[in-house]
Amino acid sequence: MDTPLTLLLAHGDAVPRRSLAGLARRLAAKLGHDVEGCLLDGPGDPLGAAVERGIERGISRFVVLSLGLARTGGDDTRADRAIARVLRRWPELRVHRGAPLDPDDLARMLGDRARETKGRAPAEDAVVVIVGGGGANPTANAELAGLARLVYEAHRFRDVDYAFLDLTGPSVGEVIGRWARLGAKLIVAVPCLVFPGRAFRGLAEHAAGAAKASPALLKAMEQVEVNGANGDERSFNERNHEGVVDDDIFFAAFRAMEWVPVKDDPLSATLPAITQTI
Repeated sequence: MDTPLTLLLAHGDAVPRRSLAGLARRLAAKLGHDVEGCLLDGPGDPLGAAVERGIERGISRFVVLSLGLARTGGDDTRADRAIARVLRRWPELRVHRGAPLDPDDLARMLGDRARETKGRAPAEDAVVVIVGGGGANPTANAELAGLARLVYEAHRFRDVDYAFLDLTGPSVGEVIGRWARLGAKLIVAVPCLVFPGRAFRGLAEHAAGAAKASPALLKAMEQVEVNGANGDERSFNERNHEGVVDDDIFFAAFRAMEWVPVKDDPLSATLPAITQTI
């Protein structure tokens, strides 16, 4: 049986290894064959090393899927060069390159996430902010603006804006602050990132800075959801209290063998009391 090995190419030095391994396990369970994560920006030739391990197990067919969401920029170039090196070294191998994610499909998924987050609030009351990492490539950054428009066309929220976490603007704080001043009833921030752990922390930092100058922003940012294409969901709102991985926290007082959440913290006030007796 000619069973392939699927390799997930992750870009950037901030990719959490545990999340990448978890995504590989979930995809392997669905596909019925081995899936491995590969940090393309690691030392040496990470893709070549992964392929060599597969060859040692008798594998001669590989499927390569890039986890980058941008359709332009340096990620695809690095992946193409890495695959070319593999084929020069092992010309007899069959290597299938997966197609990039279609922008319409990505816009639909981001819009669906925003709808889940807003709950029962009318779509015309919700301002959605699509958050990207940002970078030095203007063409790649411009894709986020186009994606925001596609989300608006598909879902008809009050508006769909875009913001960046790093290097370029507008920043998350600037965009959310502007909509808070304009009287937005609900602001939903949806990162366009595969692995959202650091994005959540970045959103919190941007919001905290902007909230000092805008009480309306602080109220709006009580509804935050961060989802990644890897299936992680790190949120704080009235429906979801998972918070950030390894940073889960709420504020409570211990009374009569119960943890009773305080009422002056927006997240804690929505939680039930937790009994410590059986």
